[in-house]
Parts: sequence; C-alpha cells; structure tokens
Amino acid sequence: MKISTRGRYGLRAVIDLAMQEEKGCVSLAEIAARQDISFNYLESIFSYLRRAGIVIGTPEAMYRKPHNYPTIFSC
Repeated sequence: MKISTRGRYGLRAVIDLAMQEEKGCVSLAEIAARQDISFNYLESIFSYLRRAGIVIGTPEAMYRKPHNYPTIFSC
C-alpha cells in the first residue's frame, strides 16, 4: 500500500506531538524543525487534523492531542 507524502508527514507530526505530550502544547515551528518539514506544508496538514479532531489547536498556533483520544493500548 502506498501512503501519500501528506499522510507520511502527518503521521510523523502526530507521533512527534505524542512524544512531546509532557510539554503540553507544542508549536508547529518546533515540530517542523524537528521533523524537517516545511512550516507552511505542516500548517495545511494540521488544518485537516484539527477538523478531524486528531489534534486541538490554540490561538498561538500551539497544538496538543485530545485527552480522551484513544491510544494503541486502549484497544
């Protein structure tokens, strides 16, 4: 199965966000720098993730995952 670039980058960004969970909210600029992804491209990906309820955004362009979002361990 082939996954699109947008899908791969989105997955990398969500994993990065989960790994930084103890920080609370994380900025897109930090994720973009760590994952070597264009900030503008990541911003467009996160707009989809926000609408899907996978991430929660703040007015300061900071993001976190929802507290009640299922994990791999809850299955």
